[in-house]
Amino acid sequence: MHNLDKLLEKLNEAIKDKENLKFDYGFTFRHINFSTKRYYQGIFNNILLAISAYKHKYPLPCWIGFHQAKNLKISILKGSKGTPIIVNKYYNIYKKDNQRIEITEQEALEDPTIEVIRQFYNTAEYVFNIQQTDANPEDFLLEPNPQYDEIDKLLMDYCQREQIEIVKGNKNSYLPKEDKIRLVDKTLYYDLDCYYSSFAHECAHSTGAEHRLNRELICIGAVEDKTGIQKYSQEEVVAELASVILTNEYGIEHLDYSAAYISSFLQTADIKEIWKISSIAHKAAIYIKGGIYEN
Repeated sequence: MHNLDKLLEKLNEAIKDKENLKFDYGFTFRHINFSTKRYYQGIFNNILLAISAYKHKYPLPCWIGFHQAKNLKISILKGSKGTPIIVNKYYNIYKKDNQRIEITEQEALEDPTIEVIRQFYNTAEYVFNIQQTDANPEDFLLEPNPQYDEIDKLLMDYCQREQIEIVKGNKNSYLPKEDKIRLVDKTLYYDLDCYYSSFAHECAHSTGAEHRLNRELICIGAVEDKTGIQKYSQEEVVAELASVILTNEYGIEHLDYSAAYISSFLQTADIKEIWKISSIAHKAAIYIKGGIYEN
């Protein structure tokens, strides 16, 4: 069995009993490591942490690793069980004259004839919510810092690069046949968080066009059977998760009406489905940021 498959099976325990998962006040996909004061970037890990926080009724999305807590002289409360996340690591293979050799990294740096091959792998690490420690939450909370100008530039630059026309309308949507994004006027939104979440959502849909990442895009009016409904719903989840990835990076809290798609999906999806959809959403977000993924 592939290493990733084994790892996902191991993580499946973390999402058991999630059938009653619902979005309510305090539910977030924006979790922070309060040791590094950095937000977790991978949407898959944020989903695992969100489910764990919901199940255990943790009020704050703040987490820390065991060794990080030890270095800060923070104690993990007795009997606490960590929440697993996936961490991407690597090790180096060194070759000389096409033969593998055993040397140190420093020795490889000093010898220009050494070929360095970096091998990446996924592994599980466990983190603990701040409620599972003796830390004072007030010492680690960060002030909100939404970067509206920056995300506006990102999304507008994407549309300009891809020659996607933005038109005003009475509802938000991506129009595949015309390759246009229809947006409700910004002045009609009750806050900018909602506006940029919606804008990013529609940009994510547009990455599925045949000449981009080539996902099957189905308009709601064209849905005729159960299979069509499933494909439409999956695309909505992809767009919503891609929107979460982008808004998270720019300090924007993301939870609006369309989050119901994520809630419904998470209630029934197994760990491998969550990983698959998270990976597709990640590709969409990277594409918007200027990266290129080939099928």
